[in-house]
Amino acid sequence: MALVACSLTMGAASAVPAACIADLPADTSPGGATAGNGSICGDGYIDIEAGEQCDPGPGAGTSTVTECSPTCKVQCPSGHVGSGNNYCYQMTAKTPSLTMAQTRCQLLSPVAQVVTFASEAEFVELARWVHEVDAGPLWVGLQMGQVSHLALAQFEPGWAPTCSGCYAHTSDASVPLPLYVDGGPDGGRPPTQLCVVAFSDTASYPSWFQMPCTQGVSRIHAVCERRPLGTHARPCDGGICIELVATHGRKRYVFQASPVTADEAKRQCELSGGKLAVLESREEREQLWHEFSHLMAPPASIWIGLARSGADTADAGEGGLPDWIWDDGTRAEGPDAYPSPWGEGQPSDAGLGAGPPTANLGPRRAFLNNDTLVVDNTLARDVGRTTSPFVCQLPVNHP
Repeated sequence: MALVACSLTMGAASAVPAACIADLPADTSPGGATAGNGSICGDGYIDIEAGEQCDPGPGAGTSTVTECSPTCKVQCPSGHVGSGNNYCYQMTAKTPSLTMAQTRCQLLSPVAQVVTFASEAEFVELARWVHEVDAGPLWVGLQMGQVSHLALAQFEPGWAPTCSGCYAHTSDASVPLPLYVDGGPDGGRPPTQLCVVAFSDTASYPSWFQMPCTQGVSRIHAVCERRPLGTHARPCDGGICIELVATHGRKRYVFQASPVTADEAKRQCELSGGKLAVLESREEREQLWHEFSHLMAPPASIWIGLARSGADTADAGEGGLPDWIWDDGTRAEGPDAYPSPWGEGQPSDAGLGAGPPTANLGPRRAFLNNDTLVVDNTLARDVGRTTSPFVCQLPVNHP
């Protein structure tokens, strides 16, 4: 996969050729097996082009033996490797509580968590595997609250009916998940149900359920999720260059950690021959955050390629307000829209007046927000940032 090399002079006023791509460095780590195309299995960088699925890096301990093979393939004993993310999903013994399920997962591997889901596609694929192996209910890594549920895993959004970018398998995302136990003894109030379970039989169960976090003598599947060891990101000319399983062959990304204004972020991406990242799927957003999580100082926010339409009144949405439009021209709402990136109660109409669409437009650019204390962690907001780091997406040129 050929790239046109260039030097991304982020923040400089000099123009960069419009068709250039940030040059990824060659693998130069000593030792390790050659996986192909010059890649070195054992340098810590997961080279997707060379067929690598994981790469724990030099000096990896014996605990990684069951995580990643000597040829940098994900090893998932008696488990399932996700087709769109190379995650390993393994089933352990059934447990009576979410807490015990999480403990079993971390005994299986220090980097394992009770499974969470980014999208319907990921859930349906995993549920089909569970149904074939041992059908029944499974814990989902969400907890707390009768309406909002925080994710147990870091860099993952939870779920709430007021959060359009959050994901849950449900027949009606505008209302709380149904209660598994809808009444108490003798018709009294139902017990507190702060945890979430899914059923592998998706045809019979069109929704996840809220369920008590401790089940007494009952047992529920503990399915553990393990992300691949290693990173898809490494330093390059323009900052940190990233490739993702979800968009391999179509996009590459460059992350810039220095905060700038939204307009400056857009300008710098365009000078590099790309645009601010357009999130076409929930998996793309999740995998980007996974790469940011490897940084010594993960960003608190990131400008993305989603903005209010310009002064052209033809772009006005319902009520005469400007629509939110991705930088590739796709409207954020409509039949052809990408999955919503928005956090709870977003987008905001703060600052919008009753005048024409060209006046008092309020927030113009969306950003992803990293705050582990809120249900919409890593999702998009439009108020609260004047400067932020940013991530550009760049096209991949084939020979």
